[in-house]
Amino acid sequence: MDTVEIGFGLQFKTKISASTGRQILFVDTVDVLVNINKNDIKLHIGGGVWTDLASLFEVFFKGTVVDEIRDNITKALTTTLPDIANKALEKNDGLLTFPWSTYFVTFDWESPDPAVNITDTYLGLATKGLFFENGAGEVEPAVAIPKMPFRPDTAPCPGLNLFASTYSIDSFFTALLDA
Repeated sequence: MDTVEIGFGLQFKTKISASTGRQILFVDTVDVLVNINKNDIKLHIGGGVWTDLASLFEVFFKGTVVDEIRDNITKALTTTLPDIANKALEKNDGLLTFPWSTYFVTFDWESPDPAVNITDTYLGLATKGLFFENGAGEVEPAVAIPKMPFRPDTAPCPGLNLFASTYSIDSFFTALLDA
């Protein structure tokens, strides 16, 4: 049976941005699995009398090819993928600007804590949740940021769940009024 298995997990953490001092998310890969059966590699050697001699070494060629493929995929998953994701996270600095709005409203999703309760069906992520109009700057609502609930894995609640606080709702309407 031909099998190629590639699997990895993402670990979500937070860090302080070197350029702005804001606490933002970053990712790392964990549990990288790259399993390639060398029998899945088909090698065809042609060319007369030397074919029979070369076919004796086919197992060594396959092993080298599989090792090279495995090393490159592992490097891509452990180094390249997190680097690309973390550069994008660092660049947006926990801010999401809505460019289609006339006055450019921004959402501050700076993350006070890493993602929690991560399973194959659930990801709990707390964010600041502040909306602001760029011209007015970040104006904090008069309400405190409340501790938001996280849905336990056992709750029968399929799909995307989003909890919005009075802090976020107040800042959203303030940003709209400023705009």
